[in-house]
Amino acid sequence: MVLSDKKMDYSEYIKAYELVFEGAMLYYVDNENAKVAIKKALDLREGVLKESDLTNKKARVNDKVTRAARYNCALFYC
Repeated sequence: MVLSDKKMDYSEYIKAYELVFEGAMLYYVDNENAKVAIKKALDLREGVLKESDLTNKKARVNDKVTRAARYNCALFYC
């Protein structure tokens, strides 16, 4: 899931999405580099979760963004 908003900067989400896509494309060809790319993406998503503010609806990382980040992390931890 990639987030976009005209008012907020979610560039790390776009970068994480690109890294996950790269990792998925490399998975069967070069498993080690695929794992590195996916790990970098997870690190970006976990960094965003540190900014999470579930009570402030106008926060950059509010409850909806937090849910999206946790969902994406969960997909790749399984």
